[in-house]
Amino acid sequence: MASSAETTSLLYRISNEMRFQDLQNLKHLCHERIPLGELEKATRASSLFQIMLQKRLIRPENLSFLEGLLNQIGRADLAGKIQSSGRDVTMQTESALGSNSVDRNYRAFLMKLSDELTRDNVESLKFVASLPG
Repeated sequence: MASSAETTSLLYRISNEMRFQDLQNLKHLCHERIPLGELEKATRASSLFQIMLQKRLIRPENLSFLEGLLNQIGRADLAGKIQSSGRDVTMQTESALGSNSVDRNYRAFLMKLSDELTRDNVESLKFVASLPG
């Protein structure tokens, strides 16, 4: 079992390597598990990790939820730090994650779409949507 100090150190190292957009993507993926008000207060990755610990989404002995989120946002390098630390990252059941794979894939798709969407794309969509069918 991992100690709390080891987990804190690992989470600190991960948070230092995260970009602002990584934090925003993590918050987006957590919106069903963490109330919006608490997510808005998380201005740094370390504060989001603290909320996850308080909500027991992650625990010192099991960071698999965070590992999955990091993989979903395209930060396999950071997810690998969890694996290489020796934490128990065995697969959780869908019910433990709180959603099914279709829902997770859909949210990941929406996140990728929002990252790639430009203002011109939005204006084009508005124009197309206003055309009579």
